[in-house]
Amino acid sequence: MKVLITGGKGFLGSTLAHAFLEIEDVVTILDLPQGGNPANLDDIRDKVNLVEGDIRDRKALYSAMDDQDVIIHLAGQVSHIVSMEDPYLDLDINLNGVLNILETAIKMQPMPHVIFGSSRSVYGFPEYMPVDEKHPTNPIDAYGVTKLSSEKYVNLYHYHHDLPTTVLRMANLFGPRQQLHTRVYQMVSWIFKCAMLKEPLGFYGDGNQTRDFLYVDGAANAYLLCAHTPERSNGETFNLNGLTYCTWNEVMETASKVTGNELIVNYEEYPPLRRKLENPHHRLDGTKIRKALDWEPLTTLEEGFRVMLNYYWPSRYEKYVRT
Repeated sequence: MKVLITGGKGFLGSTLAHAFLEIEDVVTILDLPQGGNPANLDDIRDKVNLVEGDIRDRKALYSAMDDQDVIIHLAGQVSHIVSMEDPYLDLDINLNGVLNILETAIKMQPMPHVIFGSSRSVYGFPEYMPVDEKHPTNPIDAYGVTKLSSEKYVNLYHYHHDLPTTVLRMANLFGPRQQLHTRVYQMVSWIFKCAMLKEPLGFYGDGNQTRDFLYVDGAANAYLLCAHTPERSNGETFNLNGLTYCTWNEVMETASKVTGNELIVNYEEYPPLRRKLENPHHRLDGTKIRKALDWEPLTTLEEGFRVMLNYYWPSRYEKYVRT
């Protein structure tokens, strides 16, 4: 199988590249020259076809997508904060990007299977938990709006053009190859980094907010299942839930336990923007994908943190802290 991963130098994208290579699929990565982290591809650079280009460039996109069986679309602006500070950038990259993917895909013969990486952010504040796929979608930031709008485009092209598609709404991802240089993108990796390097942690709120945490290899397995069993995933939207559901304080305690370092936490008042963006509690329901594809998360937060420690410390962490 030939697989194109947009944003393939990033955390999830590079993990997917490794996973597809392990089952001897042919992998092409499309990413910006400055996209992702080059260290993520250190051990597979000579095994993938790396194309540097922008998903907003239709010519580059057509060339990369030509003759592919599966397109996994992960490239985009992924920060909730940035999406609110610069919603035009979020709109330009995320919506124009997905529209270019879809328009290009329907010109291919045969049409590739487009798997779109979405987010729990499309749901907004939960009306009930765990949140299943039938839950109302009311995003509370520009990032969630562009993710939901992208889903609508994906579903539209599936309906009108019979384009094979799958949408995966993911919980909070964590695992090796995750960036460690800012808390803007992923708080879970920032907590782990502060514990590992014995640095004080600034945290908004009291730490009793809850999330479910999905280990990245589990997410990768779901993408592989969707790609290789399209008869069971075509036209579907699935939640990818995490195995561990806990408070952020428990995440901090787990990071301290795994690293063996005391974590000094400075609890801070929310800035005005962050207060309105904060979702106190969120947990996804993975029943639908478990029934359809026999998939479920298998790795706890503590187990995943132990893998992360072995991955980063002591030889690799500088490549991720200073990116």
